[in-house]
Amino acid sequence: MLKKLVVLCGLVAVTYLLLSMRVDGKPLFARLYQWTSPLTDRAQSVVTGVAGAGLRGSRMVGQKLFHNSVPTAAPVARAAARKLDAVAAPLEDIPTQDRKALDELIQNYAR
Repeated sequence: MLKKLVVLCGLVAVTYLLLSMRVDGKPLFARLYQWTSPLTDRAQSVVTGVAGAGLRGSRMVGQKLFHNSVPTAAPVARAAARKLDAVAAPLEDIPTQDRKALDELIQNYAR
Protein backbone atom coordinates (compact mmCIF):
# COMPACT_ATOMS: atom_id res chain seq x y z
CA MET A 1 0.00 0.00 0.00
CA LEU A 2 2.80 2.40 0.93
CA LYS A 3 4.68 1.46 -2.23
CA LYS A 4 1.66 2.37 -4.39
CA LEU A 5 1.35 5.71 -2.62
CA VAL A 6 5.04 6.51 -3.22
CA VAL A 7 4.73 5.56 -6.90
CA LEU A 8 1.62 7.73 -7.26
CA CYS A 9 3.34 10.73 -5.66
CA GLY A 10 6.31 10.19 -7.98
CA LEU A 11 4.05 10.15 -11.05
CA VAL A 12 2.34 13.36 -9.93
CA ALA A 13 5.72 15.03 -9.42
CA VAL A 14 7.03 13.92 -12.85
CA THR A 15 3.82 15.09 -14.56
CA TYR A 16 4.03 18.44 -12.81
CA LEU A 17 7.64 18.89 -13.89
CA LEU A 18 6.83 17.97 -17.51
CA LEU A 19 3.87 20.36 -17.70
CA SER A 20 5.96 23.14 -16.14
CA MET A 21 8.62 23.05 -18.89
CA ARG A 22 8.67 26.15 -21.06
CA VAL A 23 8.06 25.87 -24.79
CA ASP A 24 8.44 29.16 -26.73
CA GLY A 25 8.25 31.18 -23.50
CA LYS A 26 5.07 29.53 -22.15
CA PRO A 27 4.72 26.53 -19.86
CA LEU A 28 3.57 23.38 -21.64
CA PHE A 29 0.42 23.36 -19.50
CA ALA A 30 -0.60 26.81 -20.85
CA ARG A 31 -0.23 25.57 -24.44
CA LEU A 32 -2.21 22.40 -23.74
CA TYR A 33 -4.88 24.44 -21.97
CA GLN A 34 -5.16 26.74 -24.99
CA TRP A 35 -5.91 23.77 -27.23
CA THR A 36 -8.26 21.95 -24.86
CA SER A 37 -10.18 24.87 -23.32
CA PRO A 38 -12.96 24.94 -25.97
CA LEU A 39 -13.61 21.25 -25.38
CA THR A 40 -13.54 21.58 -21.58
CA ASP A 41 -15.86 24.62 -21.73
CA ARG A 42 -18.35 22.65 -23.79
CA ALA A 43 -18.11 19.60 -21.52
CA GLN A 44 -18.62 21.80 -18.46
CA SER A 45 -21.73 23.43 -19.96
CA VAL A 46 -23.20 20.02 -20.83
CA VAL A 47 -22.56 18.68 -17.34
CA THR A 48 -24.00 21.85 -15.79
CA GLY A 49 -27.13 21.56 -17.96
CA VAL A 50 -27.65 17.91 -17.10
CA ALA A 51 -27.03 18.49 -13.39
CA GLY A 52 -29.31 21.54 -13.43
CA ALA A 53 -32.11 19.54 -15.05
CA GLY A 54 -31.66 16.81 -12.46
CA LEU A 55 -31.78 19.31 -9.62
CA ARG A 56 -34.88 21.00 -11.03
CA GLY A 57 -36.58 17.62 -11.38
CA SER A 58 -35.73 16.54 -7.86
CA ARG A 59 -36.85 19.93 -6.50
CA MET A 60 -40.24 19.49 -8.22
CA VAL A 61 -40.62 15.99 -6.81
CA GLY A 62 -39.74 17.27 -3.33
CA GLN A 63 -42.28 20.07 -3.58
CA LYS A 64 -45.01 17.67 -4.73
CA LEU A 65 -44.15 15.30 -1.90
CA PHE A 66 -44.28 18.13 0.64
CA HIS A 67 -47.58 19.52 -0.65
CA ASN A 68 -49.16 16.07 -0.71
CA SER A 69 -48.15 15.47 2.90
CA VAL A 70 -50.30 18.30 4.30
CA PRO A 71 -53.05 16.70 6.41
CA THR A 72 -56.57 17.04 5.07
CA ALA A 73 -58.26 16.58 8.45
CA ALA A 74 -58.14 20.27 9.42
CA PRO A 75 -61.63 21.14 8.04
CA VAL A 76 -63.10 18.08 9.75
CA ALA A 77 -61.52 19.12 13.07
CA ARG A 78 -62.92 22.64 12.74
CA ALA A 79 -66.40 21.32 12.02
CA ALA A 80 -66.21 19.00 15.04
CA ALA A 81 -65.09 21.90 17.24
CA ARG A 82 -68.05 23.99 16.05
CA LYS A 83 -70.42 21.14 16.92
CA LEU A 84 -68.87 20.85 20.39
CA ASP A 85 -69.26 24.59 20.94
CA ALA A 86 -72.92 24.37 20.02
CA VAL A 87 -73.51 21.39 22.36
CA ALA A 88 -71.44 22.59 25.35
CA ALA A 89 -73.44 23.68 28.39
CA PRO A 90 -73.01 27.28 29.48
CA LEU A 91 -70.94 27.84 32.65
CA GLU A 92 -73.81 29.60 34.44
CA ASP A 93 -75.78 26.34 34.69
CA ILE A 94 -73.10 24.70 36.88
CA PRO A 95 -73.54 25.45 40.58
CA THR A 96 -70.60 27.12 42.37
CA GLN A 97 -70.06 24.15 44.67
CA ASP A 98 -69.88 21.72 41.73
CA ARG A 99 -67.57 24.07 39.83
CA LYS A 100 -65.16 24.16 42.83
CA ALA A 101 -65.25 20.36 43.07
CA LEU A 102 -64.47 20.07 39.35
CA ASP A 103 -61.62 22.59 39.64
CA GLU A 104 -60.17 20.59 42.53
CA LEU A 105 -60.49 17.37 40.57
CA ILE A 106 -58.73 18.90 37.57
CA GLN A 107 -55.91 20.31 39.72
CA ASN A 108 -55.40 16.96 41.49
CA TYR A 109 -55.42 15.08 38.21
CA ALA A 110 -52.82 17.40 36.68
CA ARG A 111 -50.30 16.61 39.44
